[in-house]
Amino acid sequence: MAIEYETILEKAIESFFSDKYQLAKNYFALLSSSSKFAHIAYFGIVCVDSINSGYVEAKDLFKYFLLSDYNSQKNMIEYFFDHEISYEEFSIDEIDYNNQTVMLESIEADSTYSDIMLGEIFEKMGDTQKALDYLTKALQKRPFDSLLHKKVSNLGKNSKQ
Repeated sequence: MAIEYETILEKAIESFFSDKYQLAKNYFALLSSSSKFAHIAYFGIVCVDSINSGYVEAKDLFKYFLLSDYNSQKNMIEYFFDHEISYEEFSIDEIDYNNQTVMLESIEADSTYSDIMLGEIFEKMGDTQKALDYLTKALQKRPFDSLLHKKVSNLGKNSKQ
């Protein structure tokens, strides 16, 4: 019997957006052996584990990922690889407390970049208010970043027009 990966993908996405995260993660794990859908499976697992860790914005991030072209998806995955973030690291029941503490500290140290990234993603999605919220949050952490000041200012001006 052949595995129908398209059907599994549909069930994974449906489960994810119905807030049935453990079921979605199980479907994504099945998809990981598919060469066609492995990248979606990987990112889905990262997002599920992120949501379970309290990072609720990962739901919007996954939506953006699905709506993106293949090159954008590849870039988003490379971001996680470049920062040495894997779904194994996010999974609380697969790592011990000491490793978890180290991982959380390293993610917190890079939270400004995450705020900037989310701000830019929401800007591309057309949600100017959420984009401003995240970029303003990043600006509070980097008050002397002139490029960030300019981005927030321009986005604020454009949202009032």
